[in-house]
Amino acid sequence: MNIAVIGKNGQLAQCLARELKGFDIQFFAKEEVNIIDSASYSSLDVADLIINCSAYTAVDKAEEYPEDAFELNRKGVILLANYCSAKGKALIHFSTDFVFDGRATEPYTEEDYTGPQSVYGASKLAGEEVILQSSLSALVVRTSWLYSPYGQNFCKTMLRLGVDRAELSVVSDQIGTPTSALDLARAVAQIISSGLSSSPELLHIANSGQCSWADFARVIFEEKGLSTTVKPISSEAFGAAATRPAYSVLSTEKLLFKYGIAMRPWREALKEVLSEL
Repeated sequence: MNIAVIGKNGQLAQCLARELKGFDIQFFAKEEVNIIDSASYSSLDVADLIINCSAYTAVDKAEEYPEDAFELNRKGVILLANYCSAKGKALIHFSTDFVFDGRATEPYTEEDYTGPQSVYGASKLAGEEVILQSSLSALVVRTSWLYSPYGQNFCKTMLRLGVDRAELSVVSDQIGTPTSALDLARAVAQIISSGLSSSPELLHIANSGQCSWADFARVIFEEKGLSTTVKPISSEAFGAAATRPAYSVLSTEKLLFKYGIAMRPWREALKEVLSEL
């Protein structure tokens, strides 16, 4: 199988490069394949499966520039889906827990009501719908709180700040699941090996368990032996431009029952990533 990955400089693409063994795979940067420019798609012609890791992810900036978020997260997905349909190619696309309203008290399933509270979440949901309403052989993967040894992410930011500061204020009223992009890539590799569905499928892939951002930061510092104190604050006090879901834990029961993939606890996955940082 020939695979093309769009967005090679992001943390997920770099993790896929480590975990997708035994495939003929090519990675493309934005300068090579830009999903909002279908004229750049010719490099994808040799691929049987396209994995889209390209997205607008500036959550707070999207509140000020919604057209930019929707251009990449919806319009770009429309162009890519149309290309895959015309060329008979399969597609894997990634989405987010931010599509949910955050009012749940137990893990969200793939069938649950969404209701994004931010422009970013709305733009990602719009991209999901493009693919799920198509006739493609496609997989839409929702994941949450992604981090890895690569790129910019919460884990690396906490380590950088924790070295220099005695105390950090971190939001404690948002509950979710930190997910290692390495574990996400491994699950995707297993699904590819078992074969994608002939019709669009929505699937949650995240590590197991739950915590707040403040809890996540504390464990990061504990594991790395840093004495930095975490001061819990509310989302309101933090004052971010975009509203985040208060609760966005994803159920991965479908992943287990259909593909036999059991995601490990987030703390266990974190140890692996921290060993590389």
